[in-house]
This record gives sequence, structure tokens and C-alpha cells, in this order.
Amino acid sequence: MFALSIFGAVMAVMAFAFARSIGKRRSGLESWGLCMSLVSVTFLLYSQRPLLPSWAGVTLPNLIVFAMPVLAAHAYAQMFQVRAGQRGAIALAAIGALVFVAATIAGSWPVALFTVSLVTALQLGRVLLMILRYDDWRRSNASWLSIITIGRLRPPS
Repeated sequence: MFALSIFGAVMAVMAFAFARSIGKRRSGLESWGLCMSLVSVTFLLYSQRPLLPSWAGVTLPNLIVFAMPVLAAHAYAQMFQVRAGQRGAIALAAIGALVFVAATIAGSWPVALFTVSLVTALQLGRVLLMILRYDDWRRSNASWLSIITIGRLRPPS
């Protein structure tokens, strides 16, 4: 988990550096850098679970997970220069976070984990559809890497 945190931090730094080097052009790199920053923080918190209180090692990183696919979708939309309505995605993330918190308070950890998993899967499915719709994924190694990575993502339990 700690190695994934370092990887996320490196990816965030690279995204922000590339965004700065290309200037004002809306490439999606800023959103991607923010998403990777959240990945880094999330996995850092997950890796320190034994040392942290439950709210910091379990609840907080799971809440952060709700924001990551929203930022990823925003980054891809900017990269493909398409309008991707974010209101529904933000609303779904907010509702998912509220259900997660309610389930956690109620002590229903299976419902909490199911909520994180379901909302994340739906949001990443949206990103996947965006890649399939707007990119030449049959010829793009980067698209295939994104598609495979999205298919492998899942929050730790």
C-alpha cells in the first residue's frame, strides 16, 4: 500500500509538471494530478491503518475514494475536449459518501464496503465509456492501459 502511495505521488508530480510545461491549454492534467494526489493520500492512509485511529485509517480513505473517479472523468473529458456532465457524478459520489458514513455509524461494514464498491464501479464505468466513445482505443496503447487499469481497480477492504 505504501508503494502505491509513492507511485500516486510521483504520478501527481509528473501530471502537474507536464500541465505547467504546456501552459494554459486545458489538457486535463491538473485534474489528473489532483486525482493522483488523492490516490497517494488514500493509499498512505490505508498503509498506516494499524497505527491510525479507525476514522483516519479506514473511514477517511474510503470517503476520498468517492472523489477519485469524478476527477478522473473530468480529466478525460478535458483531454478528449468533450463536455461530460459532472452534476450526476458529483451527486452519486455525495450520496454514496452519505450512505457510507451512515452504514459506518450503524456498524454495518458490509453495507459500507458495498456502497464504496458499487459507486466506484459505476463511476469508473462512466470513465471507461468515455474512453471507448472518444478515443481511438483500438490503436492506442495508452487507451488499452487505461481500460485494463480501470478493470483492475478496487478499493482495499
